Amino acid sequence: MAQEDLESEKAIQGEFFNRELSWLSFARRVLAMAGDEDVPLLERVRFAGIVGMLHDEFAMKRISGVKRRVEKGSRRVSPGALTAEELFYAVRDELLDQDAILSRIIQDELRPLLAAEGLPIVDYEELGDEQQASLRDYFRDPCLEAQRRAGSQGGLVADGRDMGTVVFPDADVKVFLVADLEERARRRLLQQGEGAGRAERLAAEAQAIARRDAQDSERDLSPLRRADDAVEIDTTGLTFEEQVEAIVDRVRRLTL
Repeated sequence: MAQEDLESEKAIQGEFFNRELSWLSFARRVLAMAGDEDVPLLERVRFAGIVGMLHDEFAMKRISGVKRRVEKGSRRVSPGALTAEELFYAVRDELLDQDAILSRIIQDELRPLLAAEGLPIVDYEELGDEQQASLRDYFRDPCLEAQRRAGSQGGLVADGRDMGTVVFPDADVKVFLVADLEERARRRLLQQGEGAGRAERLAAEAQAIARRDAQDSERDLSPLRRADDAVEIDTTGLTFEEQVEAIVDRVRRLTL
């Protein structure tokens, strides 16, 4: 799209509200209710939960669509006079800002108020061993059952820390993807909409990933490890499309 055509399209689309930003504007109004001291405490807690639900759905449905348009190099101007890239950064900044506000309200206001009323929100680390085990079972068992029920129908591709070792130990094909820390850090920063050029930012993200790997590998329940019968593929230096092709190629070789 030529620059003059782009400006003309922006002038037209500027007369309309943007769907994604309108969604987040609604979420901000709900967020204001969560932070309003005149609203009853449990109502504030309910509003905080609604904001979290709105953010989750937005991230799953809306941002993915915007990211696909950015990746395709779309120059189409959306309502609100924003290109795909401009819209991506606009919604990202708004979402991060709302998330920071929500975290502050929960940590600095709602949790102390609930504790004063004898209704504390307790961190997992504060629970005893028996309580932690009970909580893990409460959440994990129904999820595990649902996953295995879906897998029993066949034709399922599942991704996760313990898919090949715990959830689907008898899967027809298991693939264990690895990449060096710098590569993984670069991908994470790009996923977050950040450039991967700054050495200090890249190093910090690599350290964070290494810590998470250590925690996942050393955990008692469903640790991160390669299944004995899994095929390992090093994806360092591979594009997303090349990774998919490498996996498909291994599947063909294992199933033919």
